[in-house]
Amino acid sequence: MPTNPLTDPLTFWLLLGIFLLIVLTAGRALVVWWRKEHYTREYFAVWGFGAVAGLVALFLAQLLLDIPLSAMLIALAAPLAKLFGLEFLNTYQPPPISPLAAVISTLMLAGLFFLYYRVHRNWRGAGGAISREQYEREGERQEPPSIAADMVTRARALREPDLIKPYGSESDERLPLLEGARDSRVWHEKARHLWLLGQRNYLFGEAFDEVRRCWFGQEKNTGALVVLACHRGEEEARAAIPAILAYLDEVRRAPRDASGAPLSDQSCFPFCQPLAGEAGGEQKIEFIFALQEGDRDHTETVDGIDYRYISESRLLDDLVDFTDYFQDIRYRVERERLPDSDLTLQDTYTPSHYRLSMSGEPSIDDLEVFIHDWLTEKGLRQLALLGEYGQGKTSAALLLSHRLIQRYRTDKVAMRGTRIPVLLELRGKGPRSLTPAELLATWAHPYGIDTRALLQLLIAGRVLLILEGFDEMDLTGDTEARLGHFRTLWQLSYPKTKILITGRPNFFLDDAERKSALGIQRPSVERPYCQSVRLAPFNREQIAKSLRATDAWIRAEILDLAKPHGRFYEIVSRPSLLHIVSTLWQREDFSHYQDRINSALVMDRFIYHSYRRQGAKQGERAFMALNTAERAYFMAGVAAYMGARRLPNQIDKLQLDEAIRGLIRAIPDEVSRGVTTMENEVRLPLRSQQRYDWKNREPEIIEYIKTDVRACGLLVSDPGKDGSFKFAHHSFMDFLQAQVLSQLLAVDDLTRIAGNSITNTWKIRIDDLHDSPDAMTFLAELLEQRFREQGQTEHALTAKKLFTILVWGKLQKGYPWKSVFQRPLVAPALWSIDVLMRIFGVLRRKYVLLGLSLTPAVVAFVGAFIGAFAGAGANASTFFEGIFALALAFASTFAFLGALTFAFVDAFAFASTLALAGALAGAGAGVGADAAITLVTEHGFQWAKALFLAIPTIGFAFLLGLWIGFCTDFLGKQKMRIWRRLHLWYRACKGLRLEPQAMERTVGKGVVQVLEAGDREGKE
Repeated sequence: MPTNPLTDPLTFWLLLGIFLLIVLTAGRALVVWWRKEHYTREYFAVWGFGAVAGLVALFLAQLLLDIPLSAMLIALAAPLAKLFGLEFLNTYQPPPISPLAAVISTLMLAGLFFLYYRVHRNWRGAGGAISREQYEREGERQEPPSIAADMVTRARALREPDLIKPYGSESDERLPLLEGARDSRVWHEKARHLWLLGQRNYLFGEAFDEVRRCWFGQEKNTGALVVLACHRGEEEARAAIPAILAYLDEVRRAPRDASGAPLSDQSCFPFCQPLAGEAGGEQKIEFIFALQEGDRDHTETVDGIDYRYISESRLLDDLVDFTDYFQDIRYRVERERLPDSDLTLQDTYTPSHYRLSMSGEPSIDDLEVFIHDWLTEKGLRQLALLGEYGQGKTSAALLLSHRLIQRYRTDKVAMRGTRIPVLLELRGKGPRSLTPAELLATWAHPYGIDTRALLQLLIAGRVLLILEGFDEMDLTGDTEARLGHFRTLWQLSYPKTKILITGRPNFFLDDAERKSALGIQRPSVERPYCQSVRLAPFNREQIAKSLRATDAWIRAEILDLAKPHGRFYEIVSRPSLLHIVSTLWQREDFSHYQDRINSALVMDRFIYHSYRRQGAKQGERAFMALNTAERAYFMAGVAAYMGARRLPNQIDKLQLDEAIRGLIRAIPDEVSRGVTTMENEVRLPLRSQQRYDWKNREPEIIEYIKTDVRACGLLVSDPGKDGSFKFAHHSFMDFLQAQVLSQLLAVDDLTRIAGNSITNTWKIRIDDLHDSPDAMTFLAELLEQRFREQGQTEHALTAKKLFTILVWGKLQKGYPWKSVFQRPLVAPALWSIDVLMRIFGVLRRKYVLLGLSLTPAVVAFVGAFIGAFAGAGANASTFFEGIFALALAFASTFAFLGALTFAFVDAFAFASTLALAGALAGAGAGVGADAAITLVTEHGFQWAKALFLAIPTIGFAFLLGLWIGFCTDFLGKQKMRIWRRLHLWYRACKGLRLEPQAMERTVGKGVVQVLEAGDREGKE
C-alpha cells in the first residue's frame, strides 16, 4: 500500500475532476454575476451551488485523506513537473493535515458560502434581472428568496424556458414597483357598499340572492322592506321587476315559520318575514335599482311602490363632503402670507415649464397645461413631478389643487369630469408600515372624511391623488426601506386612478433605484407605468411675471443682474429663492453683492432678517423669552438635533422638549451678549439669576422659553401630524445644519463659540448631512465664505480645503477616526484610478474594473501554489511549510475576500468580511499557540525567521484586498459613503465655479473625468 494516497490513479483523477468542477462552475458564476442585468438569479444559484459543492468535496477529501490542500495542489501539478524542472515533486511525501490548516480551511469555506448566500439574496437589490417565476413567487406570494427553489426552477426551465426569462427585461435594472391595484369586487358587492356609505339608515343582509340579483334589507326609520337590485342598465332592471314581485307574493302566502321555503333562503330571512301571511300587503316595500351604467337618478311610484333607479355615477356624487378641505386649500393660496411678506402665494405664483428628460430642452407649454392634458386621457400613466429644492414643487401641487377645486365648485354636474384633487403630504409619514387605507386616513380624518368613501372615489377615477414630498418621508435609511414606502404608495394606483407624486430626485441612491421606486418604465397600454417630469428653472420672462407684485425698480435690478447661465441666475431661477431675494433686495442691499450671491447667502440673510423682525416686536409681545441671538442659537440647535438623529423635517413635541432643555443647559453666556444695546433687547445671560428666577420658577421659565421657540422662530405647526412641528421650508433645516458646522471655522469668536456649543451638545458631524445633498451644498458655500473671511481666494487652495472638510470630515484639529483608517486606502486608490484613467481612458473603465476584479483571484491562485512549492522546496520541513502555507493562506483570503466584498456585495458584507478576518485571527491565535510551543521544542527558534516574511505578507495582502475593493467600487456602483462624499465635493466645486484645474490638482485628472462621467450619466 503506497504511503502517499495521492499516487493512487483513482484518487488523482477524482481530485482533478473536483478541481475542474470548481474552476468551471466558479468561472461561470462570475460571468453570470458580471452580466447580472441579463441573467436571472436562477442561473447564479445553480452555478454558484456547483462551485460551493466542489469546495465542500475538496474540504472533505483533505479530511478523509489526512492531507492538506497544498499537497493536493502539488499532486495535481506533478504531471507537469518535468516541464519546469521540478522533478522532486514526484517524490514529495505530504505531511498530515494540521489542526490549524483544518480550522483555516473550514473558515474559508464558511466565508465563501456566506458570500454566495449574500450575493444570491441581494440579487434583485444589486440590479440583477428577475425571472417571471421569481416575480410571482416573491412579489405575489411574498415568499423569501430560496436557493433550493431557484435550483428547482432552473431544472423546470429545461422543459419550460419561459420560467426564467427576465421579467420586465425591456425596462430597467430593477423591477419597477408600480404594478397597480385591482378592485376585485363584483358589481352587486360594490353597489351595496356604495349605497350604505351614502345612506346610513339602511341595513342589508350578508347573503345575495343570485337568482333575482338583489339584496334584501330594511329601512331603519320606517321598517320598510328594501330590495336593492343590481343590474348593468335600466332596461335590464325593469325586466327583473316581475320576477321579484312574484317572489314577494310567494313570501306573503308562506307561513311565518322560517324553516320552510321561501323564508329559509338566507338572502330573504329575516327581512321578508313580516310579509308572510299578509295577503293584503300592508308591509311597505321600497325598490332601489343600482345601475352600473348610465347617469341618472329618478324615482317612479307604481301601485304604491317606489322604484328608484340610480347609477353608479350618481351614487358617487356627494359621497364625500370636501367643504372643510376646500376651505383649507383656499386659505393657504389666497390668504396665508408668505414668510416675511404681505404677499400670498396667489400673488407670486407662476407656472413652471418642464422637461421630460434631464438633458432635454424645456417645454413650450407650462406645467399646468401638461397636467390638465394628462388628466383627460384614459391611459394607465402616472406622473412623478421631480425638482430640486426651491423649484416650486409644493407650490405647483398647491396651486394645481386650488384651480381644480375652483373648476369643480363652478358646476359639479357639468364639470363631473374634473377630478377632485386630494393633496396628501408625505412629510414625516412611514407608508411602508401602513396599509393604503391607513395612509388615506392620515389625510381624511382631520377633515372628518370617511376613508372608505374616499377610497371608492379613488377607485372610480373621481380623484387626483397628489402625494407631495416623498423626499420628506420618515425612516428612509436604506434602499429597501425607501422601496418599501413606494410599494405601499403604488397600492393606491387603480386602473382609473390618477396619481401625481412629487419630490427631489436626489432622494434616491441612483438612477436604477429611482426608476424602480417610481415605476418608470416603457409606456404600455396593458400595465400601469410612471413618467417623470422635471421642473425647469424659470426663464427671464417667468422671473418677471413672478415679481409682478414687487416694486418695479427691484424687479428691474433683479432682471438686470440675472444673466443667463450666471451664478445669480441659478439662484433666482428657483421660485422659492426668487421670492426671498425680492423680499430682502432693498433691506439687505443685495445689488452690491453682484456675482457673490449664492443660495447660502440668500438663506442666511433671509433667516437673519426673520430673527431681527421678531426681535423688533420684543416690546409688543411680552411672551418673548429670548433675544435675537438666543433665538438664532435655539433654531440652529433644534436643526442640529434633528440632523444628529436623522429626523425628516418633522419633530414631535417630546423631541422638541428634549432639544430645548438640552440647549438651555448648553447655551454659552456669550450668545446672550451677541445683541447690541441699540436693538433694545436684553443682554443678560439666559441662565443668570438676574434675568430669570431659576431657583424658584425653573419649570415655568422652561415653558416660557419653549413657547418662544415654537412661536417666534422658524418652526410652524405640521398639519400632517398633530402635536408635531416643522421648519417652514425644508431648506431652512438644511441650511441651519450646515451653518452650525461652518461656524466651527468662523473668524468671529462669538460665532465659533456658538457652533462649538451646539456640535458638542448633539454630536452632529458631517456624516449627518450626507443624506441631504442640499445641506452639503449649503455647507460648501458657507465654507467658501469662511475662506474669504480668512483672506483665502485661490481656487486650488479652496478646492483642497473643501476636499479635506467634505471628504475627510476634518473641521477642527485632527481627523475623525474613520478617515484615519480610510486615508491610507482611499488616497492610493485615487492615485491608481488617476493613473489607470490616464492610460486607458474613462470610456474603458468597465474593462479596467473587470481586470481589477480578477486580480484577487489571480493572487489567491498564485499564492496557494507558491505556498505549496515553498513547502515542497523545503523538503517537507513541517515548520517552514506551515509558516509559508499559513502566510499565503491569509494573504489569499484577505486579498480575495476583501476585494470581492466590494465588487459583489454591499457594506453589510464588508462588515461580515472583517468579522471573518477576526475569526481567522482568533483561530490562528488559539490553534497557533499549541503549534508555536511544538515548533520551539522541536526546532528551537529557527521558525521565527519566517515571521519576517509571513507577517508583512499577511498585512500587505489585507491592504491589497481592501485597496482593490475601493478601486472596484469607485469604478463600479460607488456605493461606499466615501465616494458619495467625493461626488458632493465635485458638485460643490462646480457650483462655486472653481476652475477644473483646481479640482485636478486635488484628486487627479483621471478621477475628475470619472466624476464628470458619473455626473453626466446620472442626468441622462
